[in-house]
Amino acid sequence: MIAAQNVQYLFENNADVNIANSAGDTCLMLSAYYGHLDIVEYLLSVDSNIEAKSNSGSTALHNAVEQGHLSIVQRLCNHGAKQVKNLDGMTPLMMAAISKKSDFVEYFISNNRCNSRLEAIEALELLGSLLAQTSNTTSAYSYILKAMQLRQSDPMNPVLKLVLAPQETYEYRVECQTIEQLEQIRSSDDLMLIESLMMLERILGSDNKTFIAVLIDLGTQYANEKRYGRCLNLWLRVLQQRNKLQISIKYHLIRIAQVFSEIICENVYIPYKMFLHILEYSIDDLERVQTVQNELNQNLNSVLCLIALISKITRHPLTSLLNTESASKFNSSILNHMITIFGCDSLYPCEASTRLLIQCGADVNAFDQQRNTPLHIIAQWKPVETDGAFRTLQTIVRLLIDNGAHLDVVNSNDQTPQMCAETKTAETLLKSQTKISLKCITARYVKKLKIDYQPHVSKTLFDFIEIH
Repeated sequence: MIAAQNVQYLFENNADVNIANSAGDTCLMLSAYYGHLDIVEYLLSVDSNIEAKSNSGSTALHNAVEQGHLSIVQRLCNHGAKQVKNLDGMTPLMMAAISKKSDFVEYFISNNRCNSRLEAIEALELLGSLLAQTSNTTSAYSYILKAMQLRQSDPMNPVLKLVLAPQETYEYRVECQTIEQLEQIRSSDDLMLIESLMMLERILGSDNKTFIAVLIDLGTQYANEKRYGRCLNLWLRVLQQRNKLQISIKYHLIRIAQVFSEIICENVYIPYKMFLHILEYSIDDLERVQTVQNELNQNLNSVLCLIALISKITRHPLTSLLNTESASKFNSSILNHMITIFGCDSLYPCEASTRLLIQCGADVNAFDQQRNTPLHIIAQWKPVETDGAFRTLQTIVRLLIDNGAHLDVVNSNDQTPQMCAETKTAETLLKSQTKISLKCITARYVKKLKIDYQPHVSKTLFDFIEIH
């Protein structure tokens, strides 16, 4: 009450009630946001601009809905507040539906505070669809049914749905068009969820953050229930949309890699094409973030975990994918990075992935920032106490050498792979493989003498000398 009296005093002394702050908020908008009903009533009584918009395009009605002040919403509507869109394309009614404020939605619709019958219908569909994601199927069905009844309330002028084309994400289903069709799926939670997802995409659009969040959350729920096919189906759609919008998928890749690991442990069948589609989006994302080192490293870790997991299932489709133009951009350094990450659910070092990447053209002599090659890095692998670990070390070393890895290349510390060995086992293994050619000895001598050889040799020979 005191605050309202202060506002009244200021107004009576020529204060401008419609002046806005730096965010574009007026006194009425802020009062509606913070729930000061008495101040809102006074400002309305002195004809404060009820349709004023903030920098985000929001009105006082948006603010009252956002903060859940129903009594203020009622006062604003009684004074003629309209359903206008903010910069996110949301009306107060749509905001109420998305935030699952059913009492607000019911108030707007029952009191004819909507711009059109279609707006009321879509608000009910939105509310029902989002409630379906919370397992509140009874209320969800009730609102979706109300929307369908409202569509058909005028037999001479029904409001028809502009349904989406059938797609794999929704198991090629099409939205219900009649009350009878809706009744047929009422008892199936899965079909109701699919119905609700189709509604959300139709109303909000495939790029909407609320729609994407629902796909992610529902996919997580399916993963927890070990329904991996449904989970990956939804997450594949998330990758598709984020890839299209050029938004990073690094956090999704980490979770997907975890699910892949569970799939293999559970021995669950998943179509190869699903794995390959996910890997395609992953490689596209690698190409997009290659200038951001931290993000690139995180994504490489996730992608390499995916490769290791998928290589346990199949190899030939992966070979085809990794030979694509996008993937080939990373093949020169991806092998080096792969051998570096020893901890990816105990997947690395991985013989199958090493062999696969070499077949796809990975450079066995690629350098990291310290001029370490894959041989330098594998030499530093410590856990070689078991027979299995020794066989992995031995196989990878031989794979690298058989495909042209040089044992005499030195890193920034002037160390060869053998000199970097962390265990006697690794040192002995590398020593047994040492067969230095005359041209390697010559190249090292040229480097040692610091001869200016670049103007006098071909690019191929220059590159060869440079790695020594």
